[in-house]
Amino acid sequence: MGEQQFLKVTKTPAAIFLFLWCTVQGQTSLSLDQAIHIAIENNDKIHQYQEQVQQKKYEEKSANGNFLSPATLTFPFLTNH
Repeated sequence: MGEQQFLKVTKTPAAIFLFLWCTVQGQTSLSLDQAIHIAIENNDKIHQYQEQVQQKKYEEKSANGNFLSPATLTFPFLTNH
């Protein structure tokens, strides 16, 4: 599952819950965008998964680097003696 798909699936229920909770409690009402933003910021699971995605990206770069052959450059030095 891609990072964007995961965030779509994960943030929607949390945002809806936060939005409804604030409305029911009679506190300041939030827009859905505000509720989603707060839910994402305060959800530790989302932060953990974002870190895992970033870690996998670095691992992929590292693995791809192992398949590249090293490049060496040599320059001939000619003298006129």
